Amino acid sequence: MPRPPIHPGSWHRTRADFQRRIRSPKAREIGLAFCDAMIAWQQTGGPTPSLDLLSAAIDSGSSPVSHNAAHQLGAILPHHAPRSDAFNLAADIWRRTRALGRSRMAWEADSICAAMTRAQAVQFRKLGLHDRSKRVRGDAVYVAAKCGLRELLPELLTMTSTDPDPKVRRHSEISFHLLDRGYLIKPFAYDAANYDEITVLCTNRDATLGTLRMTISVKRSVVESLGIDEVVAQLRRHEADLSPLPWDE
Repeated sequence: MPRPPIHPGSWHRTRADFQRRIRSPKAREIGLAFCDAMIAWQQTGGPTPSLDLLSAAIDSGSSPVSHNAAHQLGAILPHHAPRSDAFNLAADIWRRTRALGRSRMAWEADSICAAMTRAQAVQFRKLGLHDRSKRVRGDAVYVAAKCGLRELLPELLTMTSTDPDPKVRRHSEISFHLLDRGYLIKPFAYDAANYDEITVLCTNRDATLGTLRMTISVKRSVVESLGIDEVVAQLRRHEADLSPLPWDE
């Protein structure tokens, strides 16, 4: 199985960054060990980093270490088990990880779920949506908007009214509509009589950023004249290649 591509020296730079920035001796030690394992694996043909080390890095309590480790989980999982076991391995790491680590795993769900079947990906994302931490639920809700898994729509709809945290409820509503139809339209808070606020999923012109959400206010007369589908299409085109918006001309 091929190793994921890496720019020469990038893990060396990450290691130097951890050495300089991380104050906790334990978290720094774990972060450096993880970097050394990634360097050995991806650059010198060494063994795949162990799941125990990966789990320790995700649960290190250091945001940069946790984030980097969670981002690599989807690439490392297939080297330890067949696709059929990917969810069980990821869920085991999830259950023994504190809120910060689970938050990073929820945020990196796209890359982690790439190692899973569709049914497993739905299960994994539900771990975040049902988590006891509002921070984790909030991150899971936010990234669910662009995952394409319509199986999560009932969960998101329920969360719009039942989640105990008002911010999570609000983001659940946004993500529900973005996942369901790709956009959300509502009256603009600062001029509800004349403008609509439109949030839309779009592909960013910087390919490394992938699918993003854009929120913009548009005159209601424009929406009524062109129709919401055409307005959304124009917004996506503008974000992809800076095409001028016809109503701004």
